[in-house]
Amino acid sequence: MSSEQAWETTDVLICGCGPTGAMLSGYLDSMAVRNIVLEREANITTDPRGIVLDDDGIRYLQGLGLYEHVYTDIGSCIEKVLFLSGEQKCLHTKPSFCFNTASSEGYTGHVGVVSHKQPVLEKHLRSVIKGSRYSQLRSRCTLESIQEDKDWVYATYVDSEGTNRHIRARFLVGADGKTGYVRKQYLEPQGIKMDWAEQCRYEETWVALNWEIRLPTTETHPDFPLWKMGYTSEEVYNLFFPKDFRFLCNPRRPAVCGRFGQNKDRLWRFEFVVQPGEDPQEMSEPHKIREIVFPYLRHPGNRYGLDADVEFPNDCITVLRSRPFRFAARKCNKWAMGRVILCGDAAHVFPPFGGQGIASGFRDAIALAWRLAILTRSHSARLDYDQVLEGWYSERSQQFQKSLNTTLRNGQLVNSTNSLQNFIRDWALWVMQLIPPVKHQLELGPRREGPVRYIHSAGMPFLPSLHGGVCFPQTYCTELAKLDNRIRFTDDVIFSKEKTKLFQIVVLLNKPAEAIVATKELDGIDDLSGGHLSAKEATLLVQAKKCLPGDKYSQPAGLSLSLFRTATAEEFKQSDLCVGRPEPNGYNDIEFVGNRDLITSGITYFDRGQTTRIGNVYGADVCHIPDQSGTDTERNQHRKKTAQTLWRGQSLPEYNTGSSQQPRILGAVSKSAIFPVGDYLYSFEFLLHNSLPETIKTELISTRYYLEALIEPSGPFCSKVVSQLDVPVIRLPAENSLELIEPIIFSRKWREQLAYDVCIFGRCFPLGSQIPIRVKLTPLVRLQCHWIRVYVSQHVQHQTKGKTNRFLQLPTKKVLLFEKQAGLASYSSYPGSTLRITTDEGRAGTPGIQTTNLLGEESETSDIKLDVQLPRCPEMRIKEKTQRLHFSTKGGSPEVNHWIQIVLCLSLADQGSMGSSKARPVELTIESPFTILSCKATPANIYVPPYEVEGAFEVMASQEGQCGCGPSPRSISLASRHEAEAPEAEARDNLMSVKGQFPRDITQPLSFDNMLSDIKQPARAHLPDWGLPSDELHRRPDPYRSRQWYGG
Repeated sequence: MSSEQAWETTDVLICGCGPTGAMLSGYLDSMAVRNIVLEREANITTDPRGIVLDDDGIRYLQGLGLYEHVYTDIGSCIEKVLFLSGEQKCLHTKPSFCFNTASSEGYTGHVGVVSHKQPVLEKHLRSVIKGSRYSQLRSRCTLESIQEDKDWVYATYVDSEGTNRHIRARFLVGADGKTGYVRKQYLEPQGIKMDWAEQCRYEETWVALNWEIRLPTTETHPDFPLWKMGYTSEEVYNLFFPKDFRFLCNPRRPAVCGRFGQNKDRLWRFEFVVQPGEDPQEMSEPHKIREIVFPYLRHPGNRYGLDADVEFPNDCITVLRSRPFRFAARKCNKWAMGRVILCGDAAHVFPPFGGQGIASGFRDAIALAWRLAILTRSHSARLDYDQVLEGWYSERSQQFQKSLNTTLRNGQLVNSTNSLQNFIRDWALWVMQLIPPVKHQLELGPRREGPVRYIHSAGMPFLPSLHGGVCFPQTYCTELAKLDNRIRFTDDVIFSKEKTKLFQIVVLLNKPAEAIVATKELDGIDDLSGGHLSAKEATLLVQAKKCLPGDKYSQPAGLSLSLFRTATAEEFKQSDLCVGRPEPNGYNDIEFVGNRDLITSGITYFDRGQTTRIGNVYGADVCHIPDQSGTDTERNQHRKKTAQTLWRGQSLPEYNTGSSQQPRILGAVSKSAIFPVGDYLYSFEFLLHNSLPETIKTELISTRYYLEALIEPSGPFCSKVVSQLDVPVIRLPAENSLELIEPIIFSRKWREQLAYDVCIFGRCFPLGSQIPIRVKLTPLVRLQCHWIRVYVSQHVQHQTKGKTNRFLQLPTKKVLLFEKQAGLASYSSYPGSTLRITTDEGRAGTPGIQTTNLLGEESETSDIKLDVQLPRCPEMRIKEKTQRLHFSTKGGSPEVNHWIQIVLCLSLADQGSMGSSKARPVELTIESPFTILSCKATPANIYVPPYEVEGAFEVMASQEGQCGCGPSPRSISLASRHEAEAPEAEARDNLMSVKGQFPRDITQPLSFDNMLSDIKQPARAHLPDWGLPSDELHRRPDPYRSRQWYGG
């Protein structure tokens, strides 16, 4: 290219200022991306082409600040789309079914469809460019050439004065239509072509008519027969050109007709198909139009009690357009090549049955705008624009397919010429509409499917484990602390003009009181996100159902963010946003999950004398009441049946329906009782279904189990006494689980340069334990290993329940557990990790001698033995949130999954030859899923406990409280079963070590031991003798010595 001074520079060059190009320019301006738009025409084309815009399109206009013009100037709502069957040429035939496009049911808060006047739409889009800071529009410019290099795309064009201009941009977007220069002249010679859309080869010729209607009056048409019937001019217009849009499913000649633009414009569109063998140009001539279209404007006289037919005055119709079009379902095989991108009709075209042409171009522009903003702002060499654009193409292709399917379904209804099929179709639709829910789904049309759930591919803006990304929904909202209660769209709040960040945070609250806590939780997110997010720009939103009617809310002290709540449909009706459009029928306030009880059961032991347990008036199983002399006595002991007896012959209890143990009704007693000073033991049994989730606490969701005791003293001035005790519920591996002993093994070659064998001794490890790892590395060439690292990555996801299942996911945590660099001391995030390196000869590695390599000589095997420390609970409490790990949970919601990664930094050793360049280090990652257990997954809790120790009741209680996060954590190994059968002295030592963690009245036996006096202890469990020598108690069998694993 020539010198930089000869080329004007911008970030994005847009060719074509139709609806798609103007929309893209407007959004790039809002993201502070410099762009220039080149338009071939001098002015906006006055011929209306596209006339329909769906709710997505309205939302995108709203995003540019044009919502106030949608219903006042651009267009009007189409309340219904009717499908009329049969060959009769009457627009008032009863429809076989219809789409209710006036409802706001969906995820945008807008009506389903508006009909617009495209020149007016483009005028308002260009007004955004005209008043912008970063966008320029240059009309009467003709593109002459395009060239590219690795950093820029260069274009030459002729301006309005006939002067050749040169401009370069980071990216060029072709939004110049299906016959534009960018695709036809530049990209098609390079292999991009417009193919048939997948699984569809639709192509037909239609004639499109645009009429402007002038109202007849008694002065201009005194002989018009309906004047005598009392009809007004406006009523005549509504009779012959009814409001709703119509698909005329006429097997002889399918057609589409309806109003468009503002009602005051009185514009009418009529399109009909050109049959095979007919000349398209001739079919657009006036005499053919009269033959095909005017019968629909002729009403039989008997409808009005007249002898002659009534025809709308022909001189009141002005033909604005009458021309044939070749409609097809096509899209390009690629939408981007290098730094040149296609948008809108340049990339795809639609048939006329769904009104998706302009809306689909808008979606292209919106999905592309923020990606271009990222690509133009970033100068990182790691950001691959090809991958980003490939993700954009994948996203748009999936949406394109949904839009095309909707269009083709409508087309099949309209174009069917088989009389028998049409009869069966109409009969089936009539039967289906007898069922109200089915009728409602039919009326929703394509909106019943909700937003597209995208399938992940490279470059798309969500993680593969999310199982699909969906568009963020929009609703109505109002600021809580403001008195005027102004209703706004949530998009206008989240992406207000005062905010500068490309990505925004939305915090959904369960109640207004959580606002301050949520604000504190956002501290530090600016640094964590690398400046891409700002806590000061976050939006706090609470659901309207969580705010009590009539409550007055003020800005809480210390809260810097505004607090919004969702608004109701009734509030929206009263706002200025509802002017000119239908009321939000079918609008549902968005719902987000708050607290939900998974299981509840209650037992009433004493209810003011109305219900008590048999045996004593206190309802207790054991009463320990000192007498006046201070001697302990037990009164009215009542022993429960064992769990086996209690549940024998009974099914499991129904949850949330009260307790399975109900006190029996006694005779009339006092409504209160005095409880003497003492201890009262209330025992219970409760089964937890295995489908219930574990106790979990993550940033995304938490599950908590707790016991709650309620005492309600008598008297008007006594308050209730409520106490809660958390009960952790975890899943433990089975006693004979293979995950405890089965290793994870890798034996592979890397690039014919390194043979490596890796063994991780187990598939599950509790928090606080160590992970034994053995790595054998055999260099096949002169290879160096500079460092070895061990990471654990954590993935948390939650699937919501409701009409549409949605997956929410936290950012992946990647925690470095251990690192060893050649020549440096090893680093362990949590103290306790160890490493030992030996060679074939058995000598230990000497990092002091060889400071740049952890390996031995060529073909000499290095044996690396690692014991990697997992985090302990006390240590994690003082760590940052990004360094904390939660134990794994599976089979429910949420799910927490973990991967272990062993990363080696390798490079070829420098041969020292002249002119040789030093090899670039390469990272070799060895990873595998594994399970992290709760710290309470200790041998004492997993294996069968010993029963012959005296005071077994206390031993069991202590073992249940043991945590594996002590100062000397161990892996669960084969030795753990021996530890579970520790001698009596060791068991008692363990008991004494945990007594200090519990209140005295719990750990001391007192007189409650008496209740165990006649329960016989079972015989000692017979466990196999593993026969391991004492020095092997803490080790697993060595897979390296196994011929099956090592290969001989």
